[in-house]
Order: sequence, then C-alpha cells, then structure tokens
Amino acid sequence: MTYECVFDSFAWADYFRGGPHAERVKEFIDRGNGATPVLAIAELSAKFHREELAGWKDARDFILAHSSVVDLLWPVADRSGETLKQLRTRRKSAGLADAIMLETALPAASSVGKNASMVDRGAGMGRRRRVASVMRPRVPCEPTKRCVRL
Repeated sequence: MTYECVFDSFAWADYFRGGPHAERVKEFIDRGNGATPVLAIAELSAKFHREELAGWKDARDFILAHSSVVDLLWPVADRSGETLKQLRTRRKSAGLADAIMLETALPAASSVGKNASMVDRGAGMGRRRRVASVMRPRVPCEPTKRCVRL
C-alpha cells in the first residue's frame, strides 16, 4: 500500500487544536490517502493523558477513521538507530521517536541526509524545537510520497 502522506503526532495535535498548520493538515486528511504510525498514536495518547486533556477517545477515533495506521516494522526499527545518529548531528535533542517517524516515511534505500529537510516548527507537543521533516523526498519512495511533518 502506498500513501500520499504520513502524519506524525505534531500534525495531529496541530490539527486538533486549530494551530497554524491545521488547514494544511486538513488538506491532506481530506484527500483520504494518509497514514499514521502507531507510535504517533501512542505519543498523542500520552499527551492527552499526561495533560489531562478531554477528548482523547474522539481524537483517536477520528485518526482511525481518517488515516491508515502503520505498524512499526522491523526494517524501520533496524534503520532507526542510524537515522537517529544522523538526526543528532543537526539536533542534539532528537529522539528515537523522531527517527522512527522519519524512517516510516522514507523509502528503505534513502538516507536522512539525502531526503530530509530540517524545518523550525512552533510549539509542537508543548515545546519549540527543530525536527526532521520530509516534505518532498528527492527520489520516489515507497510506502510514501510525502510526509506531513510540520
């Protein structure tokens, strides 16, 4: 299965709170060919519960109805260590979740340095930081063609 985009937890959080990128995320949601890594759902669940935000069940059900859920596959897990190492050359605070999300959106043969761009995003999940962002991979890729990483 191929997807037009992969939504990370920041994209969903921004959409739900009506943030500055909500309309852009909505455009991808409306196209109906997006995927959400299972890890993004776990991050959102943790955020809702940690901050005692109302509406987790509705948010979760919306995500499940409007995107395909992508499991963490062993090749993605296997490549994520190298990806994390490369991400940390640009952003010391990069986490394993960032690497896994990025690898979920990249083709197996790609590398972070060749196919990812860095963007400065606003207060994603309550903090300001630079993150890896695959907006338009320079080579055709499977399973995705784009990754919404705002």
